Amino acid sequence: MKALEWIIGIVAGFISGLALRIWVKEPSVSKMKYDRKKEEFYNAGRNQYEDIQTTKEKMRMEAQKNLTTERGTS
Repeated sequence: MKALEWIIGIVAGFISGLALRIWVKEPSVSKMKYDRKKEEFYNAGRNQYEDIQTTKEKMRMEAQKNLTTERGTS
């Protein structure tokens, strides 16, 4: 009788776990890791782009300032 109860318990647990997994449909751990890495990669790229744009703007302003000082002294 004990073996039958164990088998019934294991089967019931397996079926309920499978049903719960189907109903909840949470993303897998690997999917969550992939999404996090993708978001980190996107944020790093965006930050680098913003840094490059800021540097370009500073260089443009410096070049403009240099041009105006050269024209003033020439």
